[in-house]
Amino acid sequence: MLTYRTAASSAVRGYCEDSVSQIQIYMRINLFSLHHDYLGLLWRTMPSEGPARTDQALRLCKLMGLVRQTIDEVGDDWLTPLKRAAKLGAGERSLQCLVAAGAELNPDGWTPLMSAAQNGHAAAIEAMVRLGADLNRVSNRGATALLIAAMTGQVAAIEALGRLGANLNIADNDGCTPMFMAAQNGHAAAIEALGRLGADPNLAHNDGRTSMWQAAQNGHAAAIEALHKAGADINKPFQGWSPLKVSRHYQHCAIVTYLEKLGAAE
Repeated sequence: MLTYRTAASSAVRGYCEDSVSQIQIYMRINLFSLHHDYLGLLWRTMPSEGPARTDQALRLCKLMGLVRQTIDEVGDDWLTPLKRAAKLGAGERSLQCLVAAGAELNPDGWTPLMSAAQNGHAAAIEAMVRLGADLNRVSNRGATALLIAAMTGQVAAIEALGRLGANLNIADNDGCTPMFMAAQNGHAAAIEALGRLGADPNLAHNDGRTSMWQAAQNGHAAAIEALHKAGADINKPFQGWSPLKVSRHYQHCAIVTYLEKLGAAE
C-alpha cells in the first residue's frame, strides 16, 4: 500500500513511501515557483466582472502581500494599499489586481498617481492611466501629479505624464505651476523636460513672481539657464525687483554674470 506525505523545509518535499519495502522517492519542488504558479492560476481564472471578481482579486492581493485585510485599509505609513504600491513602483499586474479588488484610482485628495509621480515611477504612471487614472486630478491644495513630479525633480515621471497628455500648466491654489515648482527647487533637468513638452515658462505665481525670478532669488544658476532656453522672460520684475537685481542682492554671483551677459535689465 502506498501512502503520500509531504514535509516542508526550504522547499516542499513530496514523496511516496512503500509501506512494505520502505522505499522513498523524493521530489523537490521550489516553494517560490509553486507560489508563483498558484498566483498565476488565480489570475487566469478570475471572473470577468461582479462580486466574484472583486473577491478573488482581493484574495490574490492578500497572497501577493499587497493587502492585509481590506482594500482601503490605511497602514502606519498613512497609505492605502494602492497608494503604497504606486509609491514603490509596483508592476502592472499588482496594480491591476488592486483595482480589480476595488481600490479607488481617483480618490479625493492625494491620489495613487501622485504617489507614483513623486517617486519617479513612469511605468506605474502609464499602467494606472491605462486603468483609468485621471491625469489632471488635483490634491486638496490644487496640485496635479505633474506638479508633484516637477517639485521633486522626477524627469521620467514628467516625461511620462506629458506624453500621456497631462495639462502642463495647471497651477495649484497658490498659483504655482509645474515650471515654477521646478524652478523654485532648482531642478534644471525637470525644467528642460517641461520646456521640451511645451510648458509656459512665464506664467506667474498668484503674487506675481515668475519662475525666472524665483530661481534667481534662490540662487539656482542651472535652473536660470534652463529657463532662458525654454523661453522665460529674464526681465519681468516682482515688486520692482528684476531677476538680476534680486540675484545681485543675494550675492548669487554666477547668476548675476549669466544675466548680465544676456543683457538683462537691473
